[in-house]
Amino acid sequence: PEVAGDRIGLVGMSKGAEYALLLASTEPSQFAAVVAHVPSDLVWPAPGSPPGMPVSSWTRDGKDLPFLRWASTRGASSAIPAAEAYKRAVAVATRRQLAAARIPVERITAPILLTSGGSDGIWPSTAQAERTLAALIKAGNPHGSKHLDFPGAGHFVGSVPDLPTTRAGIPFGPIMIDAGGDPAATAAAVRSSYSATVELLRQAMPRGPG
Repeated sequence: PEVAGDRIGLVGMSKGAEYALLLASTEPSQFAAVVAHVPSDLVWPAPGSPPGMPVSSWTRDGKDLPFLRWASTRGASSAIPAAEAYKRAVAVATRRQLAAARIPVERITAPILLTSGGSDGIWPSTAQAERTLAALIKAGNPHGSKHLDFPGAGHFVGSVPDLPTTRAGIPFGPIMIDAGGDPAATAAAVRSSYSATVELLRQAMPRGPG
């Protein structure tokens, strides 16, 4: 209790941000604040799923949660899911498919901080964060929602300050997926997003450690 108080703060980055929004929308009473760095507003297939037989990234009571499948990659030079593959999957999906995979963020009963990189090479975090914020605004979220977008930054905007930002790839088996972004812009974004994260958590949980 001397650490968490009544509720705890939830922070996730990338796939962890997808889960943070999903978890907070499922168990809203547990969390005092939610920070989703480069998030998704949709549930996607689990990383490493076979393209022809994908499974959900998340389960509940042992059953897969609905997720948005990849668009056909027939004729493409690579089946590795990168930013363009995510964009294409959303573009060709039906309204019913999007509704089934959508994370119901309007259920969250806590202040929310979203961050994104405009040059994200992993997935379109800016568009995904914008859709998340739009859903919160439409629902009239009274708890406070904020989106910080960093146009020149890549996928690592939710990292910790003073770590190298010249690393611009994520290992995916024998292949490196480009995380995108200018190193200097990403470093500046990290400093801003980290400060905003700490500020939100301190405001939402004043009884936590100072």
